[in-house]
Amino acid sequence: MTDLESRVGARFRFDRVSVDDAGARYAVIIGEGEAAWHTSARLGVGVTVLDAFDPPAPEWAVEVARMLLKTIAKNHAPSADWPRRVHRWRAPRA
Repeated sequence: MTDLESRVGARFRFDRVSVDDAGARYAVIIGEGEAAWHTSARLGVGVTVLDAFDPPAPEWAVEVARMLLKTIAKNHAPSADWPRRVHRWRAPRA
């Protein structure tokens, strides 16, 4: 376990799966300690759809994932230069 992972929070990973004229599809992984939750997301111009996690991920982490995906869409949809992979670490807000 790295120093970053030993702190309270979660790892967010978005792996690009496909790109088409409508936007991009990403595999979404949230990791918190030894637990991990997987789903997918669709991003495009004005579109950010995060599919449901099964089993459900912590609500704070789902909200952070949505925020990060909206930022990716805002920054990359106009030019369609979708990043292959995005990694972030975030702590829950108090």
